[in-house]
Amino acid sequence: MSTWARFWPIDLHVHTPGSSDAKPENFGSPEEIVQAAIDTGLAAIAITDHNTAEWCDRIGDAAKNTSLIVLPGVEISTAEGHLLAIWEEGTSSTIIEELLVTVGIKKADRGRLDISAKKGLAEVAQEVAACGGVAVAAHADKEKGLLGLTVKSHLTETLMNEALSAVEVVQLNKVGEIAKMVGNKRILACVRGSDTWDSSTNTHALSGIGARRTWLKASRPDLVGLRHGLADPELRIRLDEPSTNPPYARLDEIQISGGFLDGLKVRFSADLNCLLGGTGAGKSLILEAIRYAMDQQLDRKKFPKLWEEVQSRLNTALTESGVVRLHSYAKGNFYRIERAFSKDGSAQPTVFQQISNDWVEVDLIPEDLFVLAAFSQGEILEYSREQVGRMTLVDSGIDLSKFESEIKMTTELLNKNALELIECRKKIRKLRNEAGQEAELKEQVRTLAGLFDTELVKEQAGWQKERSRLRKSIGDISNLSTPVFKINKLTPLADIKTNLDLFELANKIFEELDKSLNSVSKVAETAIEKAKTELSGINKEWDRRFEETKKKLDAELERVNPGSSLTTLRDHLATLQSKLAEAEASKE
Repeated sequence: MSTWARFWPIDLHVHTPGSSDAKPENFGSPEEIVQAAIDTGLAAIAITDHNTAEWCDRIGDAAKNTSLIVLPGVEISTAEGHLLAIWEEGTSSTIIEELLVTVGIKKADRGRLDISAKKGLAEVAQEVAACGGVAVAAHADKEKGLLGLTVKSHLTETLMNEALSAVEVVQLNKVGEIAKMVGNKRILACVRGSDTWDSSTNTHALSGIGARRTWLKASRPDLVGLRHGLADPELRIRLDEPSTNPPYARLDEIQISGGFLDGLKVRFSADLNCLLGGTGAGKSLILEAIRYAMDQQLDRKKFPKLWEEVQSRLNTALTESGVVRLHSYAKGNFYRIERAFSKDGSAQPTVFQQISNDWVEVDLIPEDLFVLAAFSQGEILEYSREQVGRMTLVDSGIDLSKFESEIKMTTELLNKNALELIECRKKIRKLRNEAGQEAELKEQVRTLAGLFDTELVKEQAGWQKERSRLRKSIGDISNLSTPVFKINKLTPLADIKTNLDLFELANKIFEELDKSLNSVSKVAETAIEKAKTELSGINKEWDRRFEETKKKLDAELERVNPGSSLTTLRDHLATLQSKLAEAEASKE
């Protein structure tokens, strides 16, 4: 067995002929029960017959010299539901039988299903915990299950009892319901067990073993591993089969041939690894060999002395005949990286990809697969002496890409807003200046207009006001921009399947809303462009008519006083009237 933690398939609710509602012909011998569990891929089972531990020792003995771990236990009937009580492998059935006496189940009633303990489920769970066992509420969502309690306050109180380590469910949709009951007051594990129930025979049977199972992450699926898993269910308990090949890049194995490390092979866990050993055991050497194979060693220019020390160790350990091989997983494929040792570093790594059952050389360098975040002890000490270096070490272990993207987007928006604000301030200053000239312009217009008696000259002021209003309105339309809508989809939690349908419905609504809003934006954009075009035509027509009016006015002035400077004065008056109209508009 591997010594690192991984997910093991286990069945915590297995019956044998020891239960009164199970028939011997549906099971066979203890050896057959053990073999059936092994054949279905289980790593551990808990023997939990109704109110008896009679078969625990038999199954435990039959499992010796096999890969199967057998946890002795019992399914205790209480008036508030059935309770699974599970102990460490090798625990004598005598201890379990004594527990049954403590909770009020007599020896004559062992194996029967139509009796119950003299204590409530929570009290029995406390007795189980007191004598070294783990208590799990059995098939809580079925008949004779804990969730059938009618007094909800008592149900919640029972679920909150620390002696109850987990709740067994048959239907996965009950997991969320139980989580709501306990709220944020505790994290209560939910597990699944077969109950050795074969739906085809509608009874307990050998063929039912492993029909429902739990995946436990532990170094070994014994009671110690089970306790750790139930204490941290979010990380260590799965009710659906987890992937045996995590999707992230990783190192699986290092092999060294040649030198005094010839034949060394170290397998790594897909999760957290820790190399333990005394000084000189080779921990740092393995790290440096990995870095050498990946061609990602420490910076020779920054750490010349450290680089020389590392090269000296590698030269001694690998010699010129040494080869380092790394087995890794990255970007959905398995790779092997090989690099022969050379003092001058001239030998380059070669990358092979596993295709079918063959290793094929590919045109890649190790850095194309992943970048190591590895540091020697001396390197870390050197980094720690500089503040920037310390922050580099911290930041290297954090994925900041999401935050960097958000910072970039926010910065761009702030810059855009700043430019718009500057333009707005310029317009405000301009409008204030224009508004401040109103009184002076009025006097100038009044004085100059007094020189003219013709009605056409008097109408000129109205034309200038029209021009100011028309151009202001056209400018307002030109400054319009269509809104941009961003609808983010919902992503359900990977380990909760119950509400997938709700998330799918919500995302469909978001998609429809996104389409509708984008449609509105396109309609608005089209309408604005159309308005700009049409208003431009109106503005041109207005200018044409004003030019005709000016020609009539100039002709009238020439007729009244030929050869005079009235036409020039009229132009000056028009300019003043235009400025006055803008000043008055600036106050609105």
